[in-house]
Amino acid sequence: MANGTQAIILENKIYAEDQPGQLARYYESVQKQGFEDISVIYLTLNGDNPSEQSTKGIVADSFLRTISYRDDIDGWLEECIKQASQYPVLRETLVQYQRLIKKLSGQSLVRGYTMEIKELLLNERNIKLAIDVSRALPEAKIEIQFNFWEELKEKLAAKNHKIYYLDGESYTRLMVENFYRRSARNRKHYGLLIEMHDLGDSEVLIFYVNIYWSLYYGFSVYQREKQHWMDAKGEKYDYLADIIVKVIDNNFARTGHSIGWKNQNRKLDFETFNSEDIFALADTVKRSKILDELVDEISGIINKFNEGYEQFIFAAKENHKTAT
Repeated sequence: MANGTQAIILENKIYAEDQPGQLARYYESVQKQGFEDISVIYLTLNGDNPSEQSTKGIVADSFLRTISYRDDIDGWLEECIKQASQYPVLRETLVQYQRLIKKLSGQSLVRGYTMEIKELLLNERNIKLAIDVSRALPEAKIEIQFNFWEELKEKLAAKNHKIYYLDGESYTRLMVENFYRRSARNRKHYGLLIEMHDLGDSEVLIFYVNIYWSLYYGFSVYQREKQHWMDAKGEKYDYLADIIVKVIDNNFARTGHSIGWKNQNRKLDFETFNSEDIFALADTVKRSKILDELVDEISGIINKFNEGYEQFIFAAKENHKTAT
């Protein structure tokens, strides 16, 4: 949607996943048309944020607004239904659409459950208990996430992956605490780093498992002497990006400092904390099973890359022999 000076990009996501660079492509396309005042509206069932894989850091928070069918569209339809009282056909159409939205966003079940909880809380003793629980909840989330990282590190080390430590990048308890106690705008990407290959010139290939609001992983190059991440778009790293695409899959996005990154398959969202997988992390046995599956997933990716890397090195040596 656009007028002479302004443009609005509306991305409607119900079940489809974000594609690599999707919102970034839309934004750049509108920019090329000469628009400077650009707003991006990201519409989902429950008001989820777009992934960094989609925005690629190009779409700034100031241009982005997330809205939901559950709250925004449902509320708007409620007002439309009131205004359409004298137009039966239109009103019934809006009512049916609203029912569909409530069903898709789980409100038809959740609202009844919420009302039951509300009735339970309308009691002096229960409301006091609820307040105590709400105060302790962030501490429980901190403990669950910290245990997740601790056990993931142990399981990766047990598979002979070499853990690489970087101050400010590798997780700490303080980072986990700040994740739940500070604004998301101040949130730091952090997690676990695995050392893979020495690339020469004091550069090392790193596989990282990081968190922003949910879990993602990928490949980056770190310059040990200068102590900074290298620009992944440099031509010298094209061969690494090619290996990722050829031997793993083409869903890894190359952007910023990442030669290739993607969201973790299970999509553990530590911010909203509202999925069965996240709840399962509170249980020792279930957490161990989830972590075992994650370690297998990571090991599979790393092993595939290593095979492709070894083939590349072998071919390079053979070409060098032929040339000499």
